[in-house]
Amino acid sequence: MAQWDIDILTKEDTPDFFALFKKTFHQEMSPDFWQWKYRLHSGRQIGAWRENRLAGHYGGMGREILFFGRPEMAVQIGDVMVDEKERGVLTRKGPFFLMAATFLERYIGFGKPYLIGFGFPNERAMKVAERLSLYAEVGCMVEISWNTRSKLPLWSTRLQPIDRNRPENLPSVVDTCWQRMAADLSGDIVGLRDWPYLQHRYLNHPHQPYQIVLISNRLGARMHGIMVLRYDAEDCEIIDIIAPLREIPLIVTHARRLAGIHGAKRVFCHITENFAAHFTATGGRSQPTNIRIPANIWSAGPAPAILKDHWWLMSGDKDFR
Repeated sequence: MAQWDIDILTKEDTPDFFALFKKTFHQEMSPDFWQWKYRLHSGRQIGAWRENRLAGHYGGMGREILFFGRPEMAVQIGDVMVDEKERGVLTRKGPFFLMAATFLERYIGFGKPYLIGFGFPNERAMKVAERLSLYAEVGCMVEISWNTRSKLPLWSTRLQPIDRNRPENLPSVVDTCWQRMAADLSGDIVGLRDWPYLQHRYLNHPHQPYQIVLISNRLGARMHGIMVLRYDAEDCEIIDIIAPLREIPLIVTHARRLAGIHGAKRVFCHITENFAAHFTATGGRSQPTNIRIPANIWSAGPAPAILKDHWWLMSGDKDFR
C-alpha cells in the first residue's frame, strides 16, 4: 500500500485542517477566516493522509489577474504544511512533493483552472521546491522604508476614508483608479484591484482592520488614487495601492503624514523588486527580504522566462497580511 494518501480536502476535513494549522503555525485559524480565505476565493485544498491522519496540506486561493493586459485566473499557494514528524521527508516520495505535484498537475497550466500560480515562500522553501523541479524563481520581494513626516495637511489634496458606510459613487471611483493603474501595467502581471476585490479583501476581512483612503484634489474632481494602510505598535505598512504609477510619490507622502498622526515611527511597504525604483525614487530605503516569487515548472504552462520580473505584488496580495 502507498505510504501517503493524497486527496482533495472537503468541508468535513476542516477540523483536521484546523488542528494541523495550529500545530504547524502555533496559532488558531477561525472558521470565519477559513471561509473568507478558501470558500470565497474558490479555494482548492490538497491533503496528505497517513493512517487516516492528516499529515500535510497544500492550499490555493484563486485570483483574477491581468496577464500582460489579458484577463486570466491565477492561484496563490498558501498554508503549505507538513507535520513536524514528517518534515524530514523532502524527496519525491515525501508528502510535500506528492501534494505539490498533484496540485500543479490538477489545477495549474494550459487548459487548467489557473494559468499560473504564485506565492511567497522563503528562500529555504524555494530551494527545496527548485531541487524537486516543482518551481522556478521569477522574482523576489524587497522592503522599502521611510521616516514619518510633517503632520501638516497638503492643501491641494484631500483624503476621504473608505469604509462600509460608502457613498453611492464609490464603486465607480475605485474602478476608475484601478483602470488607470491597469493601463500602466499592461505589459506586466497584476491581480485585479477593482471594487469587488477591494470590498472583499479589505472591507470584509473577518479580523484585520485596515485604513483605506481615497486621495483626490481639494478643488476639482481629479482622483489620484487609493492607499491601504495597516498599523502595528510602531510601524505603518502600505499594504496596497490602487493608482497609476506616477501617483506613488503623493501616496507615499500621505502615508508618511498619516503614520505620524497615528504615532508610528516608520512607514514601509513590500513590493516586487522589479518595481522598487518607483518607491526608492521618493527617498525610500530598500533592503532585501527572504521572500521569493515562484512559478510552476512541473506542468505545462507559461515559461518562467516570460514571467520573470513582471509580477506586481504587494503585501495585500498575501492572504496573511
